[in-house]
Amino acid sequence: MKDKGFTLVELMVAISISGIIFLAVSAIIGTLFSSSARVTQIDTLAQLKDDISKDISTSVRWASSVVVSPGNDELTLTSTQGDTTVYRLVDNELLKNDIRLHPADHEVTAFSVHDYGAGKKASLEIEIALRSKKFTARSDTITVVISQRQTEVTINQ
Repeated sequence: MKDKGFTLVELMVAISISGIIFLAVSAIIGTLFSSSARVTQIDTLAQLKDDISKDISTSVRWASSVVVSPGNDELTLTSTQGDTTVYRLVDNELLKNDIRLHPADHEVTAFSVHDYGAGKKASLEIEIALRSKKFTARSDTITVVISQRQTEVTINQ
């Protein structure tokens, strides 16, 4: 008489093969999620670099006066209307008029301003080093160079 069904060995083999397939699929999915998070972080850092460089370069280009602090870590801009904008680094935060310019999950590790030339039409180079707090390996440096300005640059001694 033939019994219909599976033997214990056949069931154990089927469960083992299913387990191996499940582990392989879960490892692939985990890798995809990890890669997606890294790509998102890289994109966020690139967008942040773009936003900060556009903000600073636009402000400098439209300023009637640019004052660089003695330590080259603060930039004060005055518009033709008399409005003052101050960029500075405080506790790894880049502030524009005391308002943070970047999300809380990023920090600015360096901010320096260098004036190349004297008086009008000088070149101004601003370097900003950014780092992600979530992925410490993700960091980048922004170098903004503004030249041929019609602005007086003063370096306080």
